[in-house]
Amino acid sequence: VVLSGVLTAALSKGTFASYDWDWNVAMMFGFMLSATDPVAVVALLRELGASKRLATLIEAESLLNDGSAYVFFLIFKDAVIGEHHSLGYNVAYFLRLSLGGVGLGLLIAIPTVYWLSFMFNDHAMETIVTISVAY
Repeated sequence: VVLSGVLTAALSKGTFASYDWDWNVAMMFGFMLSATDPVAVVALLRELGASKRLATLIEAESLLNDGSAYVFFLIFKDAVIGEHHSLGYNVAYFLRLSLGGVGLGLLIAIPTVYWLSFMFNDHAMETIVTISVAY
């Protein structure tokens, strides 16, 4: 995603030279376009009879790439509107947005799984707990 975003930014800065974009605008534009959609690739893989595991891996990678591209887009958007931050702040911001959801998910999931381990043959209660925790 980083390489794609930077190359797209460089290409767009040269292609749209008449717009007089600075590097922050070009990088924001590059990361906005760098997130790819795997729908066509996954459809082709299914048509060719490729394994479902491969299609799932491609979809998962796309989700990771989309999230990373969005975080980089937000960092450069802040720079474009005049909120200049230090490199340390931007790295912390990237890590918070990238890993914060995983951490919060684990923080909620571990006690929930522990709680569900005490429920035996109570499918209604398991369903209620699972749906409630998801929201």
